[in-house]
Amino acid sequence: STIPAGTTVGGPTFNRGTSDPCAQVAAGLRGSAVAYRVIPFTVTVAGTYTITTQYPVGFDGYINLYQGTFDPAASCTNRIAFNNNANSGNGVADGVSSEIANQALPAGDYVLVVTAHSNGGGPYNGTIDGPAAVSFPAPSTIPAGTTVGGPTFNRGTDTAPCAQVAAGNAGSAVAYRAIPFTVTVAGTYTIGTQYPVGFDGFISLYQGTFNPAASCTNRIAFGDDFGSGTTASQIASQGLAAGGYVLARLLPLVASAPAGQATLAVVASISMLGAALVALAQSDLKRVLAWSTISQVAYLLGGLAVSPTDLGSAPSVLHLLSHAGFKALLFLAAGALAYQLHTTDLADLAGAWRRSPLVALTFTVGLASLAGLPPLSGFWSKEAVLGAAEQTAVDGGALAWAGWLVLVTGLVTGLVTAVYATRTWLLVVPGRRSVGIESAPTELPVPQPVELESLEPQFAPVPVAMTAPLVLLSVPAAAGGLLLLGPVVPGAVHLSAVTGGLAAGLALLGVTVSLVAARRQGDPVLALSPLLRKVFAAGCGFDTASHWVVVRPVSLLSRGVAAGDREVIDAYVRAAATSARWAGLALRRTQTGVTTGYLTWLAVGAVVVAVAGVGLR
Repeated sequence: STIPAGTTVGGPTFNRGTSDPCAQVAAGLRGSAVAYRVIPFTVTVAGTYTITTQYPVGFDGYINLYQGTFDPAASCTNRIAFNNNANSGNGVADGVSSEIANQALPAGDYVLVVTAHSNGGGPYNGTIDGPAAVSFPAPSTIPAGTTVGGPTFNRGTDTAPCAQVAAGNAGSAVAYRAIPFTVTVAGTYTIGTQYPVGFDGFISLYQGTFNPAASCTNRIAFGDDFGSGTTASQIASQGLAAGGYVLARLLPLVASAPAGQATLAVVASISMLGAALVALAQSDLKRVLAWSTISQVAYLLGGLAVSPTDLGSAPSVLHLLSHAGFKALLFLAAGALAYQLHTTDLADLAGAWRRSPLVALTFTVGLASLAGLPPLSGFWSKEAVLGAAEQTAVDGGALAWAGWLVLVTGLVTGLVTAVYATRTWLLVVPGRRSVGIESAPTELPVPQPVELESLEPQFAPVPVAMTAPLVLLSVPAAAGGLLLLGPVVPGAVHLSAVTGGLAAGLALLGVTVSLVAARRQGDPVLALSPLLRKVFAAGCGFDTASHWVVVRPVSLLSRGVAAGDREVIDAYVRAAATSARWAGLALRRTQTGVTTGYLTWLAVGAVVVAVAGVGLR
């Protein structure tokens, strides 16, 4: 396969890696700030390949082969092979090529980086030989245009971190043109622009939306021609993601519509706190977990609404994975408890630690993770969402208020979640079942003291088929924070000591409040007024609304379908049977066994046939 020809002259620069073991060259040393070009390609047939590049004598060529992606800021990461021609700098005829020979390459994406051993640059070409041709991405043509007469803005600086150029300085009030495009396949992309000599070009790449009044917001890369004498700007080897999760794929759509982000932030904030308050007053374990799920899903949707561009969907995806772990554990534990008692009523489930200590222990781990107690997984994933909200709130901008809304609501929701999680634990794990001692006959001469435990019925043990999954799910519920150490979620996660400390403190405060209320009134929910308990227990009216909007219409429709099946379809089936029965009865009348009767019918038939024949004639 022929490598697309090009030149490193005018290309971006990086500090290349040394020979094996690879170490990135330090700034100021030979091999630092060398110009390079990126050539991505795809191997479709695994095998042994040889990569050869050619240069003019005098260009000390150096090639690097990367598997997957190439990051110029980490020139040793993903590098699997390299070669230096070692001689062309001396002008020797046999030193005009670099070669990576007999390199075993599995099928996949690769990046070939052509650069120089030192700071020189020049043109190159070459080939890739192997068992099959490799494919190079077809370039996309940027629509041509001019910035002359375009709108103006104060651009971002050409150094990171980006800072908007102040009015009156070089780079302020510069004309620009915006060129939107869509990436459908994730990978490494190089963006190059060409200008006439004398035009000092500068290109900026934004993910999602571009706001000229905030030229650093959403900017993920930039390129400068480094002087009007050169005619090209390039953003080299920029990784652009197409998305990997169904939930995460909503983010580009939401990010492109600030009104949508604001709406999602408000709806998520109302849902997360409202559902947590409703869960606080439920008397059935399944309803507690169901409303808790609504609250936690709203949590991750709030993260999507206010997550900064540099974090992407990572905070929400992390909470999605964490919630999947501890909520699956809680639902399966609830099923194991219901297996013993055939009920999910909180009052009847009391005393779980005596009936099944292992189920009670795993149930405790799940509730603690739900409450966000450190260092369990729920704490870290909630902190990821709160950290994203804090960053958006502090950075300012049009969505700062939404960031504050999600941040404050998330902290309060964490407090309420800890309260109802502790209440559930108090009622289920150490609680005592109500056995009606007060209704015993009072006419007995001397009431005999009894132990409450002796009045409980005998329960069958929970089988291993139920407890084994609980033990397995306890691992991600407890140690899910380790997801932060690996590339499990897309993007980055911002952890803040401030929000982390507040979240942990509020979770512990919620546990304490629930314990104190239980000590005073038995059930912590009794600390609320009767009106609030009634409203929350009824789901703030959503139960009634769903009954009339969903349950009743579906029930009426089902009755109509059942009536149609019974009165119409079944009627045809019954009619067929009835008709056959009456036809049989009628025909049986003709079978009398009397010979004269048969002869009579034969004569009558002959007469009828004769009359019919005469009539037809």
